[in-house]
Amino acid sequence: MEESALSLDEQRLIRHQFYQVQDQLDQWVRLTASVMARLLHSAAVMTSPRADVGRLKHFEVLSVTELSAHLVLVLEDGTVKQQRLLLETPINQEELSASSARLNNLLQGKNAKQVETLLGRYDFSIIEHLICTTIVRILEQHGDPLGDVFYREGVLNILEQPEYSRMGPEEERSERVRKVMEVLEQNRFLPALASHLREIDGVQVLIGGENQWDDMKDVSLVVARYGHEGKIGGLLGVIGPTRMQYGRAIAVVRYMTQVMNELLAEVYGFEE
Repeated sequence: MEESALSLDEQRLIRHQFYQVQDQLDQWVRLTASVMARLLHSAAVMTSPRADVGRLKHFEVLSVTELSAHLVLVLEDGTVKQQRLLLETPINQEELSASSARLNNLLQGKNAKQVETLLGRYDFSIIEHLICTTIVRILEQHGDPLGDVFYREGVLNILEQPEYSRMGPEEERSERVRKVMEVLEQNRFLPALASHLREIDGVQVLIGGENQWDDMKDVSLVVARYGHEGKIGGLLGVIGPTRMQYGRAIAVVRYMTQVMNELLAEVYGFEE
């Protein structure tokens, strides 16, 4: 299999599109997925960039009712998390703000294990203990490189392929459509990706029966991790029929990985 490199015109067009949204980090993921889907006429998937280890930058607690509050966390990689807090006794906003100010001074820059250590070291109030345990849980969940925010583009591109629109009896085509939609909508391919991408760098190709999900036997994945190991990153890739042009798909995924690496390096100040 020969890798089919992107033309200079394609590269210039992609760079120009990213130049137009260079200050809009939230648009990078959507644009990357859109570019891959369009260039390969397949479905594209991508996770938002996140740190390998979640670290707290700042948080606020806002009173909602007498017995509930809203916790808003900002992590060092820019991720914003929100969580409802159920209170045992009524607490006003002034008390919540005072507790938040004290804890922000203690917890800034800490990861889940470090926050948990502080729980056994300080004599926290009931509300402070609740805030800390909630922060620990959120930071622990944040470390998953596959992420919980997954973007999909070009799903209809797959359904227009002959396998799902023309080839075989209508009943078989309908079953293929059902399976591929379940794979895409329920993120059922994530466990298959996890075993390949946690230990291996570079572009990876998973063809049909090479994965553990029977629902995926008619599709292939071309995926890669992007970002800087130990700092921040995610994954990106394309999903298409097993007869996809693998050389072209690998070239597109590799190039978009390079683009994302450069953008993150510029924002977070690390070398590629």
